[in-house]
Amino acid sequence: MNAACRVLAACCALAACFSFVGCQSATFEPVYELRVTEAVIEDHAPDDAPDSRSVAVQVTWTADADGLVANVSNPSDTTAIIDWEKAVISVEGEPPTPLVSTAPHTGPDVHQPPTVIPGHGQVIVGMLPAGEAEWTWLPNRAMGGSWHLAAPLFGIAFDPGMSEAERQTIAETAVGRKLMVELPVRTGSRSFKHIYDIRVTGASARQVHR
Repeated sequence: MNAACRVLAACCALAACFSFVGCQSATFEPVYELRVTEAVIEDHAPDDAPDSRSVAVQVTWTADADGLVANVSNPSDTTAIIDWEKAVISVEGEPPTPLVSTAPHTGPDVHQPPTVIPGHGQVIVGMLPAGEAEWTWLPNRAMGGSWHLAAPLFGIAFDPGMSEAERQTIAETAVGRKLMVELPVRTGSRSFKHIYDIRVTGASARQVHR
């Protein structure tokens, strides 16, 4: 390849790179700051067993337009299991409704598989109120699909032409919203009920590229 061809090839590659960057669309989505109060309840704790706090899972919560996300750590030596068939959520003090995991599984009409956290392991899992979730199949339906929110969490979304101030004003309408989440978790031979009082204390708009 002569020098002229090399220069032309380099220019074409650079133009393609700028074209790719330009084709990416930037949008804004809400993201929320949370205050979380936790209660861990264990019925029939074994005698002389370690304190429940030392073996129960620990959860850090985040929330955005796509729903709630739990970063679950297992401090114990044994496997911990979240039973989604018994997990519930209450929004704004309404009666509890079923909670679904966003992890892919075989179909919308079958039992949700539990989330398994190995001893001293960590798992990140999303979750949604079942009544607000829609099922989406993977391109190969034989591989199953997953749940996603039919509308943004708290119903908050931004129009493309909004200013930064307008986005912030709309995002802040979520401040004060409250959720109550109940997660049944089995750690080894011990069963716990984790109850989380989740309050939105702040909100902002985050830029995302798709």
